[in-house]
Amino acid sequence: AHDVNNAGVVVGGSSNGLAVRPFVHRNGVTTDLGVPAGLATAPGRAWGINDAGDVAGFARRADNAVSQATVWREVAGVY
Repeated sequence: AHDVNNAGVVVGGSSNGLAVRPFVHRNGVTTDLGVPAGLATAPGRAWGINDAGDVAGFARRADNAVSQATVWREVAGVY
């Protein structure tokens, strides 16, 4: 875990056995935030979350060549 907001939502990075993946944990459920590369082997981490639920971190780009700064925004309960 790297950060928690005032609502108790936790973000961080967790290994899936292939790569460290960005996650959000709320209400007892942990969700992989995904990465633009769309591959289970593509890494990322969620470093921070604000009280609006916006998550900041990094993730592997769609070309799966380099990582980039990434923001995940919750829309209708889904990141």
